[in-house]
Amino acid sequence: MYPLPDTPALDAYTNLRHWLEFLTHYYHQGKPLSSDQLIFPSITSKTGDIHFSTPLSVERVNQFLEEFGKSANIGGGFTSHCFQRGGIQYRFLFAPVHERWTLDQCRWWGGWANNENVSTYLVNHLFSTILIYVP
Repeated sequence: MYPLPDTPALDAYTNLRHWLEFLTHYYHQGKPLSSDQLIFPSITSKTGDIHFSTPLSVERVNQFLEEFGKSANIGGGFTSHCFQRGGIQYRFLFAPVHERWTLDQCRWWGGWANNENVSTYLVNHLFSTILIYVP
């Protein structure tokens, strides 16, 4: 990962560093995490207790997203699946031209194998986007 200061919402490098600072300061008495402690630990629903040796579950992430969406008045129905391809779509289709990625870069970043159809997915999305935006 590397910093993306011009697009703070996509800047995983900086956001992850902020999360680690918050996590260590408020929940780990200011000490760095040890190598056997998780960056995204489980959080008990009722008490908010953090369990550094148990991973945060997909179900709990989806609960957070549902709560955050409703609290932000943008509705519910959001799950972690909503974020799986959004960054790649942005880099391939919508980023400023000088910041766009090739299909190979998208495949590498997403960890797709050569036999997976990320190319078909992105190209189909590209053509549907062109048809929508071109009069």
